[in-house]
Amino acid sequence: MTGQVRVFENELLNIEELDLVLEFKMHPILTSKTIYFKTNLEITNANIYNLEGRKIYSLKSNKIKKLDVSNLASGAYIIQLSNEHYSINKRLLIK
Repeated sequence: MTGQVRVFENELLNIEELDLVLEFKMHPILTSKTIYFKTNLEITNANIYNLEGRKIYSLKSNKIKKLDVSNLASGAYIIQLSNEHYSINKRLLIK
């Protein structure tokens, strides 16, 4: 039996992996005035949703580090913080 044998060199693709370590802190979780953010990412968008999913607050700005939430009624909310690449959702309690 005759045939051809082809040998292919097995090489790994050199794909650069993005290792992102997200550092994010939001405090205080329970507040009635201002919440503060500490992160290694630049936050440019902030949205607050009620538990029905309705957007009740929106802010677009460079380097958001804090939000005034004194006009929100007591209750539980979802806060979404993002930039053009990443998004973080956290629970927020207003007293």
